[in-house]
Amino acid sequence: MAEKERDPAKTQTRLKIEKAVDDIRAGDVLILQEGKSTTRPPLFNGQYFSWWKNRMGDHIIGEDYELWDIVTDGPLATLKINAEGVEVTKTRADCTAEDLKKWEKNANAKKWLVCGLGPDEYNKIQSCTTAKEI
Repeated sequence: MAEKERDPAKTQTRLKIEKAVDDIRAGDVLILQEGKSTTRPPLFNGQYFSWWKNRMGDHIIGEDYELWDIVTDGPLATLKINAEGVEVTKTRADCTAEDLKKWEKNANAKKWLVCGLGPDEYNKIQSCTTAKEI
C-alpha cells in the first residue's frame, strides 16, 4: 500500500491536475474551444464579419497597438523619387532600418489576419501583399 502524502499542498496540486485531465478527457475545457483562447486570433468562418472584425481588432491591438494602424492605414509605403522625378517603391537594397521595420510590422499584422481565416476566406485574400489589402 502506498504511503499517504503528508504535504497538503502536494495533495491539492495532485487533485487539481487530476481534475484538469478529467475535464480535458470529457471535453469540458473552455479555453481549448474556438474563440476562447487569448493567444490565438478569433477565427472567421464566413459569418458575422462585424463581430469577427471587432474581436480581431482587439486581439491585434492587444499584441501591438501599432499593428492595427498598419491594418487600417497600410504600412506607409516606402517610396523614393527616381531619375525621372516619379515616386517609385524602394527596392530592399534602398530601404533603411526604419523602412524595414514598417514592412516587418506589416508582415506581423498580416500574419494575425491570415491566422484568423478559414480556408475559404484565405483563398480570397492569398494574393494580398499588405495587411490593409486583406
